[in-house]
This record gives sequence, C-alpha cells and structure tokens, in this order.
Amino acid sequence: MQQPEKVLVEAHPSVAIVYCATNPLNLLMAVYDEGYRGGKGPYPLAANLIGGNPDIKHNDKSPLEVLVREVEEEFDPNFQKQHPHTNQFNQEVVWAHPNDIGFIQRHILGNLAPLQDFYVQAQEFGLGTASYSAIYSAFLSGISKHAFDIARSNLANGKTLTTEGLSGIFSLVQLEQDPREEFATAHATAPIINYFLNSGIPYPEQIQATPIGEPRNTFQEYLRDFEYSRQVKPNHNNPQKLDPSFHETVFGKQE
Repeated sequence: MQQPEKVLVEAHPSVAIVYCATNPLNLLMAVYDEGYRGGKGPYPLAANLIGGNPDIKHNDKSPLEVLVREVEEEFDPNFQKQHPHTNQFNQEVVWAHPNDIGFIQRHILGNLAPLQDFYVQAQEFGLGTASYSAIYSAFLSGISKHAFDIARSNLANGKTLTTEGLSGIFSLVQLEQDPREEFATAHATAPIINYFLNSGIPYPEQIQATPIGEPRNTFQEYLRDFEYSRQVKPNHNNPQKLDPSFHETVFGKQE
C-alpha cells in the first residue's frame, strides 16, 4: 500500500501567548522594530507572539526547547552587563533593571503549557511578505499579576526588556479594534490568539492557520507526517545571504 505524501514544511517557530493570569485578556507581546525586513511591508511595529525559530547554531530537539532558549536569550538579565546602553542590534536603549528582566523571564518559563500546533499556509500579498508553509507550535504562559505589572511599569517608562526588538502590553480590545486592522499583528499571531480566547482579531485572508494537535515531544516525531524543506533560500533580511535549508537547520548536515 502506497504511503500518503508528507506535507512540506518550510519553517517551524515556537511561540507563546503570555498573559496576565488574573486577566487573560491582557497580553505581553513582542513587537517588531522599524527595521524588521528592511522596514518594508506591513510588519514593522506590529505585535507578535514571544518566541522564535530553530537555530542551526543550537541543538534544539523539540519545539519546547526552542521556546525556552528564545525566552532565555530575549529576556536575558545578564546581557546588559556587556552592553550597558545597546541591544543585540547595537541600537541605543535604556534597560530595565536586570532583576525585573530576570523576574519576568522566570515567570514566563515557569508557567509554560502546551496549547496547540497550527499548520500555517501563507501567500505573498505585497512587499515584506512571503509565501510559505509552516508549523507554529503554540504554548501558553499565564504570569502573575505582579510579574505582569513589572513589565507594564517598565514599558510605560520607556525601559527595554528584551535583547532584540520591542515589547508591548496589549488588551484584546486594542488588538481587535486597532486602526491598522489586519496589520496590527504579524504573521499567524491573530489566528493563534483567536483560537485561545475565541476572539476576533482581524488578519489577512492570505494567512490560513489550522489546528493540528498539541506540540510534539521532539522534532523527529513530526517526520511521521511532515517533511522539512531541503531547499536553500535567501535570508529575508539580507537577500544576498543564503540561509541553510530548514531540514539542515533542525537536524544538521546529513551525510
């Protein structure tokens, strides 16, 4: 009997919905800075879920490992010791106190729970966007009101919490009624939050996100149903640079 063809996947980010445990309608989110994708397209200054992608320099074995590493790297209380006035991109910042950053990091990591995997299909719809298929492994982290208020206070005073990009506090109503409409959030952020909160954040019709079950324990387990792309593509921030294939990024070079 012929085996069914596996679904091709070109990316597999791990993301977290970080919310106030006493009021899940208030969210702590990442925000792309003005230079994201060369400042082109709809996503600079758009809200995004906290997290990131597998990195070829690391040996991440699972979506959860990717997310933990990303949170540790982004909310890093020790980073400012070597970089007292700049972030990872050498942009000038005013840091929050490292104790505050460490407190928020510990609360995010200490409250992680799996939500859902989403199979995401996106079609290019203009400058700064791309066509791709991906799995988004989504997790939840309901942090204490105290941790949430520490983040809110620092952001209100112009303090930086993360080593790259920006951060923001958003209510669900803000995201649903933002004048930027479907461009208030980036990529698959809106459908993932909508799944969790049964909300109505608008997003482009060119992005489709289908729930496919809870995140799996290892990347290897996804190979039962999916095939990670072996195609080499230009880097989206620097098209002159070629990124390794996504299969190589996750599993390393194959002999």
